[in-house]
Amino acid sequence: IRVIAQMANPQDNLLGVKPNTTPPTASDNLTFEAMTSPGLVNLRAIVPAIAAPGGVPTTTWQMKAVLVRGVNMIDTGIEFKPGEDISDIEIELTNRNQLLSGQVLDSTGPAKDFTVVVFSQDRSQWTNATNRYGATGRPVPPVPGGYRIAALPPGDYYGIALDTVDSQVASDPAFLESLIQSATRFSLREGETKSLDFKLLTR
Repeated sequence: IRVIAQMANPQDNLLGVKPNTTPPTASDNLTFEAMTSPGLVNLRAIVPAIAAPGGVPTTTWQMKAVLVRGVNMIDTGIEFKPGEDISDIEIELTNRNQLLSGQVLDSTGPAKDFTVVVFSQDRSQWTNATNRYGATGRPVPPVPGGYRIAALPPGDYYGIALDTVDSQVASDPAFLESLIQSATRFSLREGETKSLDFKLLTR
């Protein structure tokens, strides 16, 4: 398990982990230590997927909470003051992952090329520095027109399938706002596997 400290303000330099260095690894007793610059910091734990014989991932872990004195700061970030050490941080992980999958259909049947865009119904999450509440999905074989999006947090979302999406604007609030009227509303509960099909929208 590797722990990364990232500056929440995109204008700040990423000094929590120096370029070209390996993020610190949690010890055998699951304690960790990470260095960061003063400011608002997001902590992220990276857990390798556990694979069965043959290399097929069987268990994946995702972050559920970052607790500081019992308060969940996974989305807000943790404010570090110069010279301050915070020793009572807990990163909570879960293997109860959310999975969204289905098919994208055009006028002739399963679509061959598309991008599924999923984003939170809560507009305040569109500019969240963690980018946890938005995702895109591309065609996934072997199901014709199939897509698969994993690891979104539980919550209420919009979903839409587009024939083309500029990756530079996929998370831009103005772009997301323009999709709402044509998007499908849905919810994901903790540990839920949801099947949802989309009709391809040509823009």
